[in-house]
Amino acid sequence: MAGAGRRAVVVEDDEQMRIIIRTVLEMLEITDIIEVGDGDAAVSALQGGNVDVVVMDWMMPGMNGFDCTRVIRSGAVVGLDPNVPIVMLTAVTGSAERRALEAGANIFLNKTASVRRLFAEIKGVLASSPHCP
Repeated sequence: MAGAGRRAVVVEDDEQMRIIIRTVLEMLEITDIIEVGDGDAAVSALQGGNVDVVVMDWMMPGMNGFDCTRVIRSGAVVGLDPNVPIVMLTAVTGSAERRALEAGANIFLNKTASVRRLFAEIKGVLASSPHCP
């Protein structure tokens, strides 16, 4: 399937959400999954390179997902690929979608989205990314 040999970073402080996201990634045959609980840890994890997709929460302790996405997209951190696909998955509402997309997220999903939709969106971002052969 689409995910064989791919690597994902899950940036989420809630264990139950990490389980759901990991399950979806495994359904896409992505088994190299790094899980971290805040944006600072995400920056460190991403500096290792070779990441095909990031699934990012917005509200976390330390650096939040919005700021982390901006740091990634800035290209200012050595070893961070500013073009890695980012799926922002959050409970933040209001103007959150516009702000997330402006910060550089490829996809914005509310945490009320179904597992089926999360699967489809991650599959789509992987399929359309020149980052992922």
